[in-house]
Amino acid sequence: MEEWVGQLWHRCRQSLRRGGHAHAAMTLAEQQKELSLLFRACAGDPGLRLAGAPVLAHASPDLGWRHGDPHHAELAFSDEQALHLPSRIDLYPQRRHNRELYDWLTALCAVLPAHRRADWAQAQQSATLFLLTRYAGLAQSYERLVAAELQRRPPLTALPAAAQARERALRQALLQPGSVDHLPDSPFGHLPLPLWTAPVLPRPPSPATLPEQDDARAGQRQSGDDKRRASRREDAPRRHAGLLIFRPESIFSWSEYAAVEHEVQDNDDEDLAAAADDLDVISLSRDGRNIAKAVRMQLDDAVSTATLTAPGTAVVSVPEWHYRQHRLLPQHCQISTRIGAMHGTGLMPEHLRGPQKRLQGQLARWLPERQRLRDRLDGDIDIDACILHRSRGERERIDCHQQWQRRQRDIACLMLVDHSLSTEASLTDHLSVIDVIRDSLLLFAESLDSLQDCFALYGFCSRQRQDVRISELKSFAQHYDQDVRRRIAGLQPTLYTRMGAALRHASDLLAQQQQRQRLLLLITDGKPNDCDGYEGRYGCEDTRHAVLAARQRGLHPFCITIDQEAGSYLPHIFGAQGYFLLRHAAELPQRLPLLYAHMTAPFR
Repeated sequence: MEEWVGQLWHRCRQSLRRGGHAHAAMTLAEQQKELSLLFRACAGDPGLRLAGAPVLAHASPDLGWRHGDPHHAELAFSDEQALHLPSRIDLYPQRRHNRELYDWLTALCAVLPAHRRADWAQAQQSATLFLLTRYAGLAQSYERLVAAELQRRPPLTALPAAAQARERALRQALLQPGSVDHLPDSPFGHLPLPLWTAPVLPRPPSPATLPEQDDARAGQRQSGDDKRRASRREDAPRRHAGLLIFRPESIFSWSEYAAVEHEVQDNDDEDLAAAADDLDVISLSRDGRNIAKAVRMQLDDAVSTATLTAPGTAVVSVPEWHYRQHRLLPQHCQISTRIGAMHGTGLMPEHLRGPQKRLQGQLARWLPERQRLRDRLDGDIDIDACILHRSRGERERIDCHQQWQRRQRDIACLMLVDHSLSTEASLTDHLSVIDVIRDSLLLFAESLDSLQDCFALYGFCSRQRQDVRISELKSFAQHYDQDVRRRIAGLQPTLYTRMGAALRHASDLLAQQQQRQRLLLLITDGKPNDCDGYEGRYGCEDTRHAVLAARQRGLHPFCITIDQEAGSYLPHIFGAQGYFLLRHAAELPQRLPLLYAHMTAPFR
């Protein structure tokens, strides 16, 4: 009974909190692409991704249940990582106004950093004046939004007397931006103003106080909830005493069950995000007794030691870009390169032989062509040249020969493959991401070998900046053979994705080649990520800097991804024409060689 009443109260509270016009609602997911383009067109920071805004506690006068919940609101703001917009807007009865509010908030957040003021209201008015002056289309939308917002807000007589002066000043600031120098004080605060950004941003937990395992998982959010929430650090509750209300015999022994932490979190509870929205501040604590983390760290340490001390390991240092300091940290990452582990017989798998034959037929027109060289002193007799010279009376000519030679493609390609632990994810009951990557490498290598192109294959993973691992599957000097196929088959998912360091090392290898066209291909299934704070914007900016550095050296980096959310960050890293998003990951093996052939067709 108590649980039923609690659920009923929760649904009632959520309905009161919404209190909008469901028939005219607009969602952030529907407008994400257009808003991202608008944000950058208004000179917004291109490194920011688009994310949902949290439900923030707001100091507002109590207007009763008929006016919804004015004490909580989704207000837009931007921070170093993302542009946060309301995940749903249903404030106005007309759908057009809700859509225009998304546009207005996006443009306001784009120009607001250049109009920072000590006073929140002055900064909002200054940014508003700039937009109204510069963009006529937004000025018309703003007039409609102000009219709709004033009509939505309750009359002044419904507010406490002490709050009416502040509300009157807010309305004047909306109608005449720049006319209000200071908002009057009010013990009740004021009603949320959706046309302005949040006055106080939610404070995230300090990275220095977070466990490194939590840092590693910070970028692995559920796709349906990407909000930032306020939090504070708390001490973990004591667990040294308590009453057992179950039989100890029912507990599994540690030899039968151990809660080992895993990067893939399978949690289908869709109410967790809504429950988090009910909390003004989420308390976080560090539990040093978590056996799962201890076991995982011991396993990682064992793998790290085995890798770094293995025979044939070469260690080099590469820099890393720190976007907050705007400088390159020299020799910041340690890269260990070793020959990839071998597995299998080295024969082409049976399920790939059919696609291999089809690809050979499709790639036939890209094969090196035979070129005829005329007017040679030796070689085959050129009958046409002899007839032409005789008709001109040139009987003493001896350069009436022709030679045939095959024109080689002047191309060098380095394939860099992400085999971090996320590639262990399943696509179907019998197929995982790493399986698709192995099949893609095999067909890709077979295709480039038939085209007689110079190519190399490398995999990469990482565990913090001191341990970035490069697996050599095939170098430029090595011939494609059964050993290469065995190394491809031995590629296994492990650790994290420090993409910038791997790209810099791959650029150094590719820059040593003398071909006219040097292509650096990257295959990945997600964003840059590592367990020492290399995530979010930090990882994206470092990777972007590595891409720009590669282009300055005359290389052509290109990314092929199966991450369906790649459109929110890859255009900033590789450019609009520098990546390819594959909607169906299982098609990668057959699409990759053809994509490569089309990319290199102008350089035959």
